[in-house]
Amino acid sequence: MENHLSDVERRGTRGVASDRLLIPTTCIHLSPLRDRRDILPLSEAFLTEVGRGLGRPPAGISRDARKVLMEHRWPGNVRELRNILERAAILSRESSPGGSRPPAD
Repeated sequence: MENHLSDVERRGTRGVASDRLLIPTTCIHLSPLRDRRDILPLSEAFLTEVGRGLGRPPAGISRDARKVLMEHRWPGNVRELRNILERAAILSRESSPGGSRPPAD
């Protein structure tokens, strides 16, 4: 097995080894949320998921909230975005949350 692992490592492929099986793995690099431009589609997908969990239609995102979402640095990355949207959807009585800002960095 050691020789096989060495061959795999020489080719630059990583894997997980058991006593009989080598399972190749792939590393996927995702840019930090602050460097990505898909925050709004991701936000809409999260709101759809949250709305489904709450048993109501997905909340929309106001124009002001869209601007705030795009300008925020997102140090907590995707988890922070989802938590903020979930909290806004739960607390919102309107169909468009947007009156609050994400927490300061």
